[in-house]
Amino acid sequence: MANKVFEIADGIVDLINNTAGSSGFSKPVNATRDVLPSMRLSHTNDDVLVSVVPRSFELSQATRVSRLKRYSVDVGVMKRAQQQEDLNVFVEELVDLTNEIRETLSDESMGGATFIAATIDPIYSAEHLKQQRLFLSIIRLEYGSL
Repeated sequence: MANKVFEIADGIVDLINNTAGSSGFSKPVNATRDVLPSMRLSHTNDDVLVSVVPRSFELSQATRVSRLKRYSVDVGVMKRAQQQEDLNVFVEELVDLTNEIRETLSDESMGGATFIAATIDPIYSAEHLKQQRLFLSIIRLEYGSL
């Protein structure tokens, strides 16, 4: 059961990279499934790093004879700002990109589970931006199956 969340995460990575490969996003992105997304931050390149992290698995009673399985996956969108970059423009462009990724993933079934919801929270982390000049936004995706 819990392995299903990894299947879903891998499907998300594939969809993001396939969309990026066909110029489907306004900026180049590189998605991977990670267990420690911060490990990749030391790499510097022009791509936006997209880290897909399985988050949770929940099992609940749907009816007397069936159970609802809910899977949650976080998609982190990260990029370091250069010293000369205007942070207002930088953040605005990356918030737009984050929304493009959310739109691409919305309504897509993954690993045999049905899409339920997508939330962007935070839209961007002011703390990371201030301390590290790092844009960080999290898309939380929810999937379910019986």
